[in-house]
Amino acid sequence: MATYYTKKAFEIFRKEGPVELSKSISSFVRRQVVPKSDLLWKYEKHKWKKKSANRTDADPFKLIWIGPKQIQFVTGEIEHNYDPDSPHLDQFKPRFSGIDSFGGVRDGDWDTHENKFAEIWEYKAIKQWYRQNISWQETDFFNKHLDLIEEYGRSYKCNNRDELLEKCKTYEGLLKNVRENGFKTQRKQGKLKPYKEITVNIGRNGEFLFNGGGRHRLSIAKVLNLEKIPVIIKVRHKSWQEIRNEIRNNGLPERYEDLYNHPDLQDILN
Repeated sequence: MATYYTKKAFEIFRKEGPVELSKSISSFVRRQVVPKSDLLWKYEKHKWKKKSANRTDADPFKLIWIGPKQIQFVTGEIEHNYDPDSPHLDQFKPRFSGIDSFGGVRDGDWDTHENKFAEIWEYKAIKQWYRQNISWQETDFFNKHLDLIEEYGRSYKCNNRDELLEKCKTYEGLLKNVRENGFKTQRKQGKLKPYKEITVNIGRNGEFLFNGGGRHRLSIAKVLNLEKIPVIIKVRHKSWQEIRNEIRNNGLPERYEDLYNHPDLQDILN
């Protein structure tokens, strides 16, 4: 069997070159190795890391566990925009989209706005349904989209009331799964995309700001009052990165003693 694969590899190399051979080997590994294996996970993480910004000393896909309540605000300002094929009504500016933003360091005032995560439509809907025992059809979220469907013919990728209701009910399954099985990381779920965790940015003083990735999961974690959830940091404010650099190089100075337990500093303090 080994001889067969060796001959096949030489054939691909001779006919199609080293690039195609590399792709074939990668494809073969994906088919043969169990998705949850450490080797394949490390390979995927390394692959995405090479595409990231890498402007910080930290691993751009470092996983940290924080309380959902620690994420109170969003990055930039919330804008409510109508787009019939958008999965969301709420957008944030600046948003730092794209894989190449992971591990980024940015200056500016994007961390100074006070738009709360609680203003996001999906969160309000899930909270009304779960905590206040309001039917989906009675939520503000549902009726907002229904009005848009009646006015424009489509909203939230839905063309009518039934499609909209069916989409809302998908949140029930997500919430039930988390409540019964706990909040699992992408790796624990056997998925190979480390960037698909809930994503946050860190402001100048170390505050966590929601970035836009994983809003449904964060909403569910909040309404269930979970103690800890896994998140990854996409962009750090320049001032926070400077604090991190100082602590890494010189240890924790007295003026920063209150940051001793900050989740983003544990990799350099311990």
